[in-house]
Amino acid sequence: MSDEKVRKTKAEAAIAKVTADLAAAECKTVAYIESLGIVFKPPEPLKQRGIEEMMKAMRKFGGSEADITNYERNGAQARAACELGWIDGLTVADVDTTNPRVVTWIAQQSNDIIVAAWQLPGE
Repeated sequence: MSDEKVRKTKAEAAIAKVTADLAAAECKTVAYIESLGIVFKPPEPLKQRGIEEMMKAMRKFGGSEADITNYERNGAQARAACELGWIDGLTVADVDTTNPRVVTWIAQQSNDIIVAAWQLPGE
């Protein structure tokens, strides 16, 4: 086998392992979140007004500042999701004492649903 093929095979194996590890971590995270009774329930389908409401709520919690860290933005987004009723089992005040991984997961779910709202029917 050529050196190029060996490198490619090793790279593909490494990517497959990282992908599997991420999937396992996501399953573990979701199981933990479910054990806390936290449920992500955004409006369906999410429309323009819902996105605007999320952005306004994030600004309320400082999530639109240009010089904040991703962690601060995640916290603002999680608080906004709680305030808008997108989350069952967690209040705005609870976010302060919630595991940062859970907060990041909520922010990621919020981002995912906003991105999905941009899809046109049939895409």
